[in-house]
Formats: sequence, C-alpha cells, structure tokens
Amino acid sequence: AQLRCIGKAYLAMLSTIGVNLINIGGSLWVLLFWIGGKGVIGISVVRAISETVGLLFLLVPFYKYFDHFFAMRHFISWKHAGAILKTSVSFGVESLSYMLAKLITVGFITALPVEILSAKTYAQTISSYNYLLGAAFAQASQIMVGQLVGAGKNRDAERLTRKTAGIALCSNLIFAMLFLLFYKDILGIFTSSAVVIHAAHQVMKLDVLIAVGRSLGHVYGNALKATGYVLGPMIIAIIGIWGFSVGSGFLFSVICSLGIVGIWIGEMMDEWIRAVLLAGLWFRKKWVPKRRMLQERG
Repeated sequence: AQLRCIGKAYLAMLSTIGVNLINIGGSLWVLLFWIGGKGVIGISVVRAISETVGLLFLLVPFYKYFDHFFAMRHFISWKHAGAILKTSVSFGVESLSYMLAKLITVGFITALPVEILSAKTYAQTISSYNYLLGAAFAQASQIMVGQLVGAGKNRDAERLTRKTAGIALCSNLIFAMLFLLFYKDILGIFTSSAVVIHAAHQVMKLDVLIAVGRSLGHVYGNALKATGYVLGPMIIAIIGIWGFSVGSGFLFSVICSLGIVGIWIGEMMDEWIRAVLLAGLWFRKKWVPKRRMLQERG
C-alpha cells in the first residue's frame, strides 16, 4: 500500500504475481507428489512460503524509499496513530459487516437443494470478476484524490472522481454483460448440472444492475475516505449491508420464497442505495472542511 501511494504500484503487482505463481506451482506439486493424506498441510505450507517470498521481495524497495521508517526516532507519533486508528476502524467495520453478511445470507438457502447453494457459490465467484477492473480504477483514483486534496486542489479531485466513476461504470457493465452473454461456457467450466446453470444464470442477470451501483459505490466511497471523511461512508455501509443486503435478502429469499434471486435483489438494493448516498455526500462536499467551503463560495 505504501509503495502504491508513491507511484510504485508495479512493484506491488510483481510481488502479487510472484506469490500467485509460487502458490499455484507449489500447490500443483503437492497435489501430484505429496501423498499420505497431507495435501491440505502441504498447500498451507506452500501458501506461507509464497507470502513470505512476496514480503521479502517488497522489503528491498520499501527500505530504499522509506529507509527512515526503520529509525527509532521516526516511529509513528500518537497523533498519527490516532488518525490511522480512526480510518482503519471504519474500514474494518465495513469489511467485517460485508463478510458476516455473506455468511448469514448462505443460511437463508441452506434448506434448499444443494444445487442452489452451488449456484450461489459459482455466481458469486464469477460476479467478483465483474468489478475487478472497476475496483482497481477506484483504488488508483483514491490515491490520486488523496494527493490532490492534500495539495488543496479540490476541483481537480472532483473532476478526477467524476471521470473515474464513468470509467469504472463502463468497465463493470461491459464485464457483467460479457459474462452474461457467455454464461453457459463459463459455468460449464465448473459444472454440467442444468439446475445449477439455470439458477446461476438467473442471478447473473441481476449482476448487470449490481455492477452499476457497485462501480459508483467503490469510486465515491474510496474518494470520500481518501479525504479523511470516513464516518459517513461507514454509517452508510452498515445501513446498506444490514438493512438491505441482509434484511431485504431475508425478506425476498425466505419470506417471498425467491431463493438466491431474493438474495441478489437485496444485494442490488444495498449497492444502489449506497452508491446514491455516497455520491450525494461527495457532491454536497461533506468532505470539505466548513471553513474552506465558505472560502470557496466566497
């Protein structure tokens, strides 16, 4: 994360690629040659080794650009620690809520045939690739917005965020449409069950709409956090996840007996409502200190 913030994102990318190659190659070796029922242990060891190699690879450039980090006199002050804690708590609450919500929604369909649960797993796996590029744009924009706002260039930050929102929206929409168009070929990689393919296809249609809301939520949410305005996005995330993703998901999937389609409807409502509210906070400039906002208006 530190290297990305100073424009050295390619180093983090190379580390990730190396970790994945070691992980995949080592896991294949374990599966092919490590016998005796210790495959899970072997794969865990490979994962630990790959992550360690990735860390060591990053420490060299990190020390080059941040050599002062290792000096005792430059350790983080309590002031900075408080700011970091404030931001990290909001991220942590949002991430924890999201993961718990995914776990709870699985419980909504455990009484249904196992094929439906499989369809949910496959559809969620595929949908995660819909917004992969859009999320990358949002992350890159977040770093740049933080730099622009820190330099007092608020208008440039606003223009950048608008452009990024358009790019991320188009990216998510294109990928969602492509996955929907070739759903039989993609799902055929995982299963040959007509029931699973049909169920997954139904929710992949909703993924097209979810992709739009998710792209805007990512961009405007990240931009707000980049300015240090973290409380609003955290509250909106909690309301959206528990009120709509879980609450509406339960209503439509269990009460209305729509199964996994109901879960996707709840998720769609969550993403769209969050996107609208986060965009509203951004355009209303809630992230700009009141004193600076009065100066700009004057």
